[in-house]
Amino acid sequence: MARQFGLLHRLYTECEVEITNIATNGEVVLTERFDVIRRGNWSARFWVCGTFVVRGGRVVLWRDYYDQAAFLGSCLAGVGRVAVAGVRGKR
Repeated sequence: MARQFGLLHRLYTECEVEITNIATNGEVVLTERFDVIRRGNWSARFWVCGTFVVRGGRVVLWRDYYDQAAFLGSCLAGVGRVAVAGVRGKR
């Protein structure tokens, strides 16, 4: 986990999680959420569904599911926002 987060931190410097729904069944926890990742002025917000298995107070399995097209669209929209802000800033 630490290695994975270290690799992701090279891509973005900030992450925010907005949980919209959460459900449990025994040791399984399901989350529906929006993740927001940022790097400088760029940001992307996208839907994620997570499945966690918790045993003894520790997460032993973590799987995230998301729509790749929606993720890429959000990333491109972030690039667009940065570009527009740059153009407006040069006026």
